[in-house]
Amino acid sequence: MEIRRRTLKHGTVIWLDGRLDAATVQLLRDEWSTAENEKHFALDMSGVTFIDSLGLAALVSGLKLARQRGGDVVLVNPSDRVRTILELTVMDKVFRIVATVSEALGSSEND
Repeated sequence: MEIRRRTLKHGTVIWLDGRLDAATVQLLRDEWSTAENEKHFALDMSGVTFIDSLGLAALVSGLKLARQRGGDVVLVNPSDRVRTILELTVMDKVFRIVATVSEALGSSEND
């Protein structure tokens, strides 16, 4: 799993690439813990090839953290495989899912 993060004017974009599973989930948890004052997140999941229950738990953990701070986590462009898992686990009702980072943060991606 490769993770990149960029803080923009209207929130933080986190790009995930690879498998979000038991072997890699700590990387995302570490990302949440280092985002101390951030509250609005666009989680670009277009590069996620697989997600398991621990990966889903890490997403929920980040969502809880963001909401405690008055923010949100929006999932951006999950692959068909990941979207199917989100739908089967009803996580598509918990998270807002959009096509672009701009939609997720309500702004230009370059802000």
